[in-house]
Amino acid sequence: MAPLNRPLQDRPDNGLVFLAKLIIAALILSAMWVVTVLWPVAHAESAASLRNVPNDLSIQSLDNPHAQLYLIKVPPSARYEIIPVVSRYTEPLPDLVDKVRPVAVAGINAGFFDPRNRQTTSYVVAQEHILVTPMNNRGFVENPQMFDYLPKMLNRSEFRVLTCKDQNGYVYDVARHRDEPPHKCTILHSIQAGPDLFDADAQIDEAFVDYKNGQKVRDPIGVDRPNARSAIGVDAHGNVLLVMAAMKSEDEGVTNGLTLSELASVMRRQGAVKALALDGGSSSAIWFNGETYAGKQANSKPLLRPIKSAFVVIRKDIANASDR
Repeated sequence: MAPLNRPLQDRPDNGLVFLAKLIIAALILSAMWVVTVLWPVAHAESAASLRNVPNDLSIQSLDNPHAQLYLIKVPPSARYEIIPVVSRYTEPLPDLVDKVRPVAVAGINAGFFDPRNRQTTSYVVAQEHILVTPMNNRGFVENPQMFDYLPKMLNRSEFRVLTCKDQNGYVYDVARHRDEPPHKCTILHSIQAGPDLFDADAQIDEAFVDYKNGQKVRDPIGVDRPNARSAIGVDAHGNVLLVMAAMKSEDEGVTNGLTLSELASVMRRQGAVKALALDGGSSSAIWFNGETYAGKQANSKPLLRPIKSAFVVIRKDIANASDR
């Protein structure tokens, strides 16, 4: 397989071909990836290791009139890598993070999926290779209601972790799926979601909304409806921002949650120069150092919906030391 230094193109495969691709992809992953993503359950960390988070990483709780905001700022340190983790079916965020313990220190829900068949509707790339693709989700690509929107949906924006020959460390970007990476850069990891929060045309161009005769006829994520939201972005200093907006309890008598434009404003206030909305609503959740914060509650308890994919922040120094 060639590295992803150009737009990804693929097509639907039958189940056996898809399974073969997954097996091949697993075999070609680097040793570090095996250590992190395929870490055996027997290596689950002790309570002490859960607290082994460097001082340069923390979670902040920020008050907002309409939501409780949680922010994790990941510094541009060689100590950290932001990787995609995918469930074979769907699992709550803490269970996805468990797949990469004890090297995981933070995580957030990420891509879209079909809850009916538990298959992805977002591209996920890991170690320069496609890990899962919506093209194998026949319920998605063969749905006649989606035909008019499918080209736009398959080209939705994604958050990319890049390696570039002329730069040290990782470079982060938000770009449409078919957009080429910058010169001398390769896509190491990515998860597609959307829309791009700082692109005024993204909601229409990525088929999140559509209008006919001046009337809105498509709005699957409720762009103007307050809801729990998740986002990932990068600031001018190379810090990656993980943000989750949790809905406040209904008895507080306030509008619950954020619209997408309000989420974009939150990201700007935190210094983001690029930002991507992730799957929201009941999928919204953020994890830090053993604690999970959910975007919604049910019966006064956190509502942790099973999800398909997540961005997880790992400590490379622990992974590399364990590999030795």
